[in-house]
Amino acid sequence: MLFGGNLVRQPALVSLRKRRPQAFRTVSDLAGADQIMNEAVFIGVYPGLTSAMMDYMVETIQHFCKKSAANLPTTHTEVNCSESSWETP
Repeated sequence: MLFGGNLVRQPALVSLRKRRPQAFRTVSDLAGADQIMNEAVFIGVYPGLTSAMMDYMVETIQHFCKKSAANLPTTHTEVNCSESSWETP
C-alpha cells in the first residue's frame, strides 16, 4: 500500500518537525520514499467505489496512456496500453 510517498515531507510533519524536532525520528534518509513521492502516480480509492466508477478510472487512465504514448519518441513506445493490461477485478 502506498500512502502519499514520503510522509515526512508532508506539510503537517514538516511543521511538526520545526516546532518539536524530537517529535519523531527517521531511520534513514528515506531515499526510496522520496523516489516514490517524485515518480509514482497516486490513485485514490476507497471501498465504496462502484464498478462503473472503476471502469471510468480505467478508461481515463487508458486514454491518458495512449495519448502520452503517441507523443513519445519511438524509443519509448514500450508503454503498455493494451486492453488486457487494464482489466478490472
